Amino acid sequence: MKKILFLLTTILISTAVFGQRPQEKQLERQQKQVNANIFVEAEDLFYKGKYKEAEVNYKKSIKKCENDRKLAAYIYFQTGECCYQQGKNKQAILEYEKAINNYPESELCPEIQYKIGIIYSQIKQYKKAAKEFEKLISKYPESRNINMAYGQAARCRALSGSLLKAKKHYDVARKNRPKPVKKKIQRKHIDSK
Repeated sequence: MKKILFLLTTILISTAVFGQRPQEKQLERQQKQVNANIFVEAEDLFYKGKYKEAEVNYKKSIKKCENDRKLAAYIYFQTGECCYQQGKNKQAILEYEKAINNYPESELCPEIQYKIGIIYSQIKQYKKAAKEFEKLISKYPESRNINMAYGQAARCRALSGSLLKAKKHYDVARKNRPKPVKKKIQRKHIDSK
């Protein structure tokens, strides 16, 4: 009798404890699906040019996926892009900075740093723009935007009156620019076809 009572108690306890887990897992899966749907909807709205609605959905989805560092950096970047497309430059910079500050290992950081410099340049804050381009140059020397960053930094330094710094950046940009393809080589390639 004691063995049967012990067995029934064990079964009831294990059912109560382990019986909730599948439900919890199912709720967790459903929540992830809802979050994925919000993110997918944000992407769809963004590519349709509905930046205000996309911004709202990106902000909803970021709260649920900050553990996925790569995705979170991308969502902050996209939120910044939404703000930028709406002309909310200061808000765009704040969103971009969240990505850089919270996820400095992200492969998007060089591009984000470049975008911050571009925005400052567009709103004629040339000293700030030059500093942002110089951050890109120092932090991400292997970036695909590095030569453009030198050129932009030079332009912004010149516009802000720092001509010596501008010349330094122009010299590096000119030195590192891609070499033009010689016309004879191009002509031979065309003639061989």
